[in-house]
Amino acid sequence: MLYNKPMSKYESIANLTAEMEERIHANPLLNIHTFIIPSPFIKDSSAKKDMKHSFVWQEQGEILGYLLTYSSADNSEYLIYKLVTSPHGRGKGIGAAFLEHLADTISDKSRIYLYVWEKQYDTLEYFKNKGFDSEDSIVYRNRVYHRLTVQRETVLSRLAADEHKAPVADEIGRTRHDARKAVSLLMAMVNALAPETAGRIIEDINRETTTLVNMLNQYRDSITISQEVNLQDLILERLVPYVEASGKNIELVLTFSVQRPLVLGHWINIGRSLVNLASNAIDAMAENTGMRRLSISLSEGEDNQVLLKLTDNGSGMPKEMLVRDRDGMPSFVGKTTKAAGKGEGFGTVQVWGTFGSERLNVESVPGGGIEWTIKFERSVPSLTKRFASLQRRFHELHGLSEDLKITEESSRTDVIRAIWRLRQKEIFLFELLERFSRHHNIRDLFRIILSYWQNNIGADEMESRVSGWEGEDPSLNTWLSITVRRIKKRREVLEQTINFDDYKGPLFNSYAQSMEKVIIFTLNPADEKFLATDRKLAEHLDFVSYLGGNREVVLRGEFVGDVKIVSNPIYLGVWSIDSDEDLRVKLKLLQDGARAILNFDIPPEKKLAFYQSTYSRHSRDIDSDKSCTFGEFISFSQQELERRFVRESEDEMQGFLAALE
Repeated sequence: MLYNKPMSKYESIANLTAEMEERIHANPLLNIHTFIIPSPFIKDSSAKKDMKHSFVWQEQGEILGYLLTYSSADNSEYLIYKLVTSPHGRGKGIGAAFLEHLADTISDKSRIYLYVWEKQYDTLEYFKNKGFDSEDSIVYRNRVYHRLTVQRETVLSRLAADEHKAPVADEIGRTRHDARKAVSLLMAMVNALAPETAGRIIEDINRETTTLVNMLNQYRDSITISQEVNLQDLILERLVPYVEASGKNIELVLTFSVQRPLVLGHWINIGRSLVNLASNAIDAMAENTGMRRLSISLSEGEDNQVLLKLTDNGSGMPKEMLVRDRDGMPSFVGKTTKAAGKGEGFGTVQVWGTFGSERLNVESVPGGGIEWTIKFERSVPSLTKRFASLQRRFHELHGLSEDLKITEESSRTDVIRAIWRLRQKEIFLFELLERFSRHHNIRDLFRIILSYWQNNIGADEMESRVSGWEGEDPSLNTWLSITVRRIKKRREVLEQTINFDDYKGPLFNSYAQSMEKVIIFTLNPADEKFLATDRKLAEHLDFVSYLGGNREVVLRGEFVGDVKIVSNPIYLGVWSIDSDEDLRVKLKLLQDGARAILNFDIPPEKKLAFYQSTYSRHSRDIDSDKSCTFGEFISFSQQELERRFVRESEDEMQGFLAALE
């Protein structure tokens, strides 16, 4: 009996073919022999290469891993002869996916086995954790290889259990673990050096060194504000091997005329984008009868930029596909321009997501190839980490292609993702505005932006004002203007497409992405509408006119960090208490506000705390020293509310400003 999972789970996996084997043999990062058992026929002399159960992992035309299998004559045993992952594919779970896919596609009661060199301690541990047992060992050229075997059903159950394990506690812990594995294997390889095998072992050492560097670059990408990327090194180490291993007859022309090709960015993202462009170029040249030429150049650009150009002589694109929309995105992005079956256009989405419209230019004519030009900001010693962070995040946030395309048919999950992406841009805007604080009151600046968002002023007036603000760098004005406009446009699109009342929770909770910032909000409990921002940028009163205009019927609030952490309180408060009757009205208003916030998907166990009233005009006031949970607060009667949450006001403060926002 065969058990086949839906193939969509393995959309990057395809069967190994003879043509792919040739490409693998041409790629030094994949063509590995040194520490593989020398023959697939040691246990079973009748075993045969099984292409039906041999696979490759391919992304955008790049082979990132492969599994070569031999099977017994009666198809009861399957030898994993080679399981190899490229240094650029480590950490994707490719090995586990191959193992599961193989087990899925073979019959019940079948056995899987493989040989592992005894010095590959972590590999031995990995397969034993997947249910493999060590049955026997052989010695070849003074190296001991252990034979590990497992039943098909066992490996499937172990892999299923792994899916439910808790994730690694922190990224640095996993990076250290994987780096130690790589260093341990490198030491074993060095110890295995011998005159007759030196060439192959040194190639393997180079490959594992690349793996280690790639792994560390990935971690650095995830935690650093920015990093210097040497474009020349990246092209030689990432792009050239890919083109040479493509199996196509391509003339690769490299021209480097930049003295210092160090730019700001992420090694992994830039490398993946260039591979996507090269993959598209190779496919576009497939029908060429003459020489296929791919040219890659680095040159000096304006304003201390570095220009990377990638040009092919393929089929090209018609002019109408190059026309850009209002956001600078050509119509071909996200749509395949290849022959049938060659792709779905996702590569261009990733490229645009990495660089953004402002840094990309595409020129093409049908039959005349395509030229991509990418502008990179050069890394300079005087560039502060803070500015580099803003620069990187600006290009990342405005390269979300322009966000998810939300329609009335979009799933709730996609809508929520779009809301959280919108909020990411708002939070980035908060940080941009802080860079103008040396020369301006940033609350005044935010009020202008808020007026634009609320349609009190037009885009021209907003841009005119923003252009005159003095910040830490002239680039900030442009970034700010673009960010403000795109936030407004994106919100309008969402308002026209979805019912915001159905997404109150995500609209509120998404502000929690600004983990270290104090988020203030003004809430109208009657319609559960609210406006929010960073405390540095506004007062609660700034929002009142957009929520009905009467501060006596709205609430002030604030929180810090993840709103789903029940121990972190959300604060609520009123502006004034004028009498006993007004006190009862305001307690009821607070209770209505608590109910509204519970409708924002806040757990009832969430802690609720209180502001002191801004203006104390009565002998009694809300007790700001008391707290409870949201669930408790909405359950109290009027008498309980007065008994638990009211205290006597201090006489000397009556009639005066008692608390500043």
